[in-house]
Amino acid sequence: MVQPETIRNRLLTVIAVILVVAALQWSYPVTVPLVVAVFIIAAAWPIKPWLEQVLPTSLSYVGTVFALLLVITCFFTVIYFALAQITQTFGQNQEQFRDLYETLATWSREKGLPVFGGEGGYDRLVAIAQILFWQVYGMLGYFGVIAILVIMGLPEVPALAGKFRDQLKTSENR
Repeated sequence: MVQPETIRNRLLTVIAVILVVAALQWSYPVTVPLVVAVFIIAAAWPIKPWLEQVLPTSLSYVGTVFALLLVITCFFTVIYFALAQITQTFGQNQEQFRDLYETLATWSREKGLPVFGGEGGYDRLVAIAQILFWQVYGMLGYFGVIAILVIMGLPEVPALAGKFRDQLKTSENR
C-alpha cells in the first residue's frame, strides 16, 4: 500500500512541474533573451582573459564588447543587405515573377494538380513574403535586445563568480 505522504509528494511534484511550465511559457518574451544572452556571455568570456594578457582589465572589457559588437554588426549587416537585395530584385522583376507564377499555375491546372495558393495565389504569396520580411525585421530587433543584455551582463561576470565562490565557501563551512 502506498503511503499518503508519497501520494501527496507526487501530486505536489506534478503541480510544481505544471506551474513551472506555465511560468516559463508566460515569461517566454523575457526569459528567452536572458538565456540567449547568458549563453553568448559564456561563449564570449574566454576573449576577456586573452585580452587581459596584453591590456588592463578595464580595457579588456572594452575589447571584449568591441569584438562582440563587431560580430553582431557583421551579422546584422549581412542579413540587412541580403533582405535589401531580395527586395530590390523582387521589385525590379515583379512582372516576371507574376508571369512565372501564372505559367506554373496553368501547367498545374492542365496536369490536374492543385495550384499553390489557389485563385489569386500570387497575391497571397506576396503577402506571405511581406509578413516573413516583417518577422525577420522583428527578430533583428529581438537580437538587438539580446546584444544590449550581453553588453550589460559581461562586466558582471566576475562579481557573480565571486558571489558563487563565497556561497560555496559558506556551504562548505557548515
